[in-house]
Amino acid sequence: MEVSSAVSLDVSGINLSSLGGSCESHEDFLRLLAQAAAESLGSGDTADGVDLHSVDRLDLSRCSLGPKGLEKLLGFLPSCLPSLKSLSLVRNAITSTGGRTIGRFLREGNTQLEELNLGLNDINAGGGDPPAAEIISAALTCKSTSLGTLLLEKCALGPRGASLLAAGLLENGTVHTLELSGNMIGPLGATTLFDALKQNATLTNLGLRMNRIG
Repeated sequence: MEVSSAVSLDVSGINLSSLGGSCESHEDFLRLLAQAAAESLGSGDTADGVDLHSVDRLDLSRCSLGPKGLEKLLGFLPSCLPSLKSLSLVRNAITSTGGRTIGRFLREGNTQLEELNLGLNDINAGGGDPPAAEIISAALTCKSTSLGTLLLEKCALGPRGASLLAAGLLENGTVHTLELSGNMIGPLGATTLFDALKQNATLTNLGLRMNRIG
């Protein structure tokens, strides 16, 4: 685990599947996170020096959260980690259900997140009603959003998902970095994104590798 001035917490790879079950209170959540921090530090170390309320960067990649664990996590974040600015949820099998959940979380303005990494989660697979990409897109239009970096590598967006995100970019003035590599958006998805960029002066970094756009 890497902790810098008690603000950056990396517990990636630690199994936190219990978050979706027995974790019912703020105290339970903070205890679970502290235990994960101690486990990540290794034998002989403790997490006593980590001020969780001051954490501004949290890496929960590969923690087996699933959609239920994600829902619990998002419920606890605003009050338990009020300083959080960066959140990584890479490869947590959150599915389209989790994608819609985090979209609603962002849309409702419950967080001051500036960076969000959802890479390697099939958040748009199977569609759903509405698709996760549609809710995330709606969140991008919120005036209260502070999101500057959104990483969605290999999230099964497809052409429709890209088009939905493009619609959100038309009204967004905060996102400067958008990673969409490996989403098979094709020429149609790329075209809608490029059209949106003509009206968006904020987005300066757009990742489109492995998308078969021609």
